[in-house]
Amino acid sequence: MFGCRFSSAVAAGCGRSASDADEAQVPTVRLSMDEAPLADTAAGRLFRNPSYVMLRGRMLGSISQLLDWRDRYVIFDRKQNYVYLFDTTGQFIRQVGQAGKGPREYVRLSGVALAGDTLVLYADQPNKLMYYDRAGDFLGERPVARRYCFLEGIRYGGVDGRVYGVMPANRGASGYTIARLTKDGTDGVDFLPFEEWPAAVTAGAILTAADSGVLWISRPFDNRVYRVDRTNGEPRAVFRLDFGAGNMPAGYTEGLDDYDVILKASKEGIVFHAARPCQVGDRLLIGTFGNYFLIDLADGTARKVESIAVGDGVEGQFWGYVPMEYQSRRLVLQLIPERVQALAGMGRMTVTPQVDSLLQANGELENPILMIYELED
Repeated sequence: MFGCRFSSAVAAGCGRSASDADEAQVPTVRLSMDEAPLADTAAGRLFRNPSYVMLRGRMLGSISQLLDWRDRYVIFDRKQNYVYLFDTTGQFIRQVGQAGKGPREYVRLSGVALAGDTLVLYADQPNKLMYYDRAGDFLGERPVARRYCFLEGIRYGGVDGRVYGVMPANRGASGYTIARLTKDGTDGVDFLPFEEWPAAVTAGAILTAADSGVLWISRPFDNRVYRVDRTNGEPRAVFRLDFGAGNMPAGYTEGLDDYDVILKASKEGIVFHAARPCQVGDRLLIGTFGNYFLIDLADGTARKVESIAVGDGVEGQFWGYVPMEYQSRRLVLQLIPERVQALAGMGRMTVTPQVDSLLQANGELENPILMIYELED
């Protein structure tokens, strides 16, 4: 079913180090932006039995993070600067934390993470971690070392159960992408150095949690995908992505402003970031510039995906996917009313009676509808 493969021996395996000594052993996965996607019916055999969760009781600006917390979901809405708890039927439970400038309050949030029965919020203004129980009640807070600013968010996991944070980078700057904090947050260990990367969009490094022990990392201008797991708390390169004609040529960003780099790359089909890695079973889903690929972690085969048809008149589109973190048995695609209406108006999406029924039932809030697919048996 899957056509592209690792170009080096699979025996090099997941979890190999990206150090100079064994960099050549990191397998390469070749991906084609031009290949035909997996048929929607074939995708429907991989991901089945969708359920539809409508989020009621609070209007969302966006879903920046979606965390599976057993009988409830944690949603971080970066646009509105809030964290919410919903039950698994989509009913609003409560807001977690409060904006403000005093104790127990935050000015701006950058990410959330799960540490067992504890929810951890990271406020980059002021620079601190805030802890809450499963009811959403405040447990305590502690400052983060001043040298860290995790504007791209945090996750909890790895071999010793620590907070990992993603640091921004700027044009011409040198530093590190990922830090693992000490248990008291006063210091940490830095990983994945960079030096004089070509644009400030290097601030878009992505860190997602498959569960409490496995984290995935992708970075702009770095075609490797990294993993942190329970055997080693240090990020290790799992594979290198080769997009063929989509690879960024040397000197591509010279003389360009940061925003122009993005526009130029998007127009010309050049890949500078394989973003939002999301583990679903034994596959990894990545997306870049509207193209999405499933990579089999066992043998490195890969296939482009676009949509899922399961015979109920509702077709899931991968452009709406959001990682459901701290689990890896389900795939979540969002049905976003505003975008559905826009695509329908352009003739690029058909609003079937079933889709129209879902949109009507969603109500006036027009929050994204979560389409949750189960993995094949």
